[in-house]
Order: sequence, then C-alpha cells, then structure tokens
Amino acid sequence: MSWEIVSLQKQSPARIGFRPLPRTRRPEQDFADEIKRTCVTGLDLLAKKPERLDAYSDRALDRTEYLAKLRASDRLDEMRVINNGSEAIIGVSTLSNIQTLRGPTYESAGSVIGTLDTIMVHNAFEFRVWSEITGKPVSCRFDEAIL
Repeated sequence: MSWEIVSLQKQSPARIGFRPLPRTRRPEQDFADEIKRTCVTGLDLLAKKPERLDAYSDRALDRTEYLAKLRASDRLDEMRVINNGSEAIIGVSTLSNIQTLRGPTYESAGSVIGTLDTIMVHNAFEFRVWSEITGKPVSCRFDEAIL
C-alpha cells in the first residue's frame, strides 16, 4: 500500500489528508481500512500504556517513536491521527511508553567484513554493509559528529 497526500491545511494545527493507493489491482487484497484501523488503535494503545498490537510492526513502532520524539522536543505542538471518528494522540506519553516497551538499548564496538552498500544521512546517520559471512545486510548507526 502506498499513500498519497490529498490535502494540506497550514493553519495551526496543521492537517494532512492521505488516501491509500493499493499496489495491486485485485480488490480482494485491499487492506487500506484494516491498516487505518490498526494505525489509530495501535497509536492510541501506545499513548496509554507500554503495549502494542500484534499487527503493529517494528517499522511502525520506529516511525511512531520518531514522531513522538518530534513532539517531545516541542518541534510540533500536537499530533493527532484520525480515521472515521476514531482518534489517537501522539504525545510525550507515547514516547515514554515506547521506550519502556523496548527496554534499555545497548551499544557495542564490532566489525563486519563485507561490501558497503548504502550511506544514509536523511532521518538517521546510518550505513549498511552486506556481510560476507551471513550474506545479509548489517545496519550501523553513527553520530552526525563523525560524518
């Protein structure tokens, strides 16, 4: 599923409207309503307690954490996700609950032998190396200061 921005209101609070664009032409595989419901329900649950729906993926949790960090840093006043009258607020409690859910993070020095694939500097400073041993990509994050 891809999403297209269909409206943008710039007054405070800003509102952005999206519509789903199915990647397949088969109507029996249209999961847009289920995705929207899961998004709002999952966000609402995360705002209230450190728990997530089974259908709420790690990637969705990563993206939610990014938005919650923006809100916690006061870069945005308010974030609400609305679908057919259901509403979820992304706030400081959302970030706290995600961090509790994930537990402590660890850093370690290490090495990977492989082929450099990607260097990303947009949302996070990260590079990817394809490991010779596993044949899979290894993502490595670094501080902007060492760029």
